[in-house]
Amino acid sequence: MKLILLIIIILAIFVTNALCEIDERAHIMIESSGNQYAVGKDGERGLYQCSPIGLRDYNNSHPECPLTPDDLFSRVWSHKVWNWMVTVMIPRRLEFYQVEITDTNVLFAYNLGCYALSTGKTNPRYVERYYEAVGKYNNKEGE
Repeated sequence: MKLILLIIIILAIFVTNALCEIDERAHIMIESSGNQYAVGKDGERGLYQCSPIGLRDYNNSHPECPLTPDDLFSRVWSHKVWNWMVTVMIPRRLEFYQVEITDTNVLFAYNLGCYALSTGKTNPRYVERYYEAVGKYNNKEGE
């Protein structure tokens, strides 16, 4: 069952990547420095440093194929969870909290949580580091 879903996910990655405006490479670099086996101080795991709460939310929305924390060390599964979070879950919650859905707000919500963002809490340094990384990748592509 997991193998079939994995194949579907790989195909879906190419389709859904166009929906997300967040630069995935930059996000990986600020979350894990490209280390797919990274573990954060609060239990975050993988390239995208998905939190235990994020994984729980993903599993609640995908009961047909629940993931374990160690599944987040897989580039494919980690990407699937991250992509769902930034293109589906976070925008839905921002809409619920009546927060404008922008790339910056999605990044803040990924880092802080949607509720925290709705109360006015932000992390400017996190987003600043993200845009620095985006600029680094865009400059390399232009060379």
